[in-house]
Amino acid sequence: NLSFFLDDINLAMAEGPTRPLMDVWFKNEREGIVVGAFGMILGTVDGGENWTPWLDRIDNPDGFHYYGICRSGDALYIAGEAGMLSVPTTGGSTGSACERLMTAAFRYHRQ
Repeated sequence: NLSFFLDDINLAMAEGPTRPLMDVWFKNEREGIVVGAFGMILGTVDGGENWTPWLDRIDNPDGFHYYGICRSGDALYIAGEAGMLSVPTTGGSTGSACERLMTAAFRYHRQ
């Protein structure tokens, strides 16, 4: 399953921006995350010059869409399709893994 997603994301990166990106969040000038359709999640540590697939850092075996990233206090949340809500397990650094907090019906509203 992971092999399929890695091949898929590498092909998408080679073809260019053919899939919608829904949201981007930067911790500082260099470290950032972008999320989008079909489980697209990429991280950067060089201000967006290069992006690395993060499929192994978040539990999303069905390839659900990610809709948004927001920060509340010290917590960084990633909201997705089917009520998915995940949070990085080590405080939002770009080297952290994400844990799925819940799968439920909810509305995502950025303030």
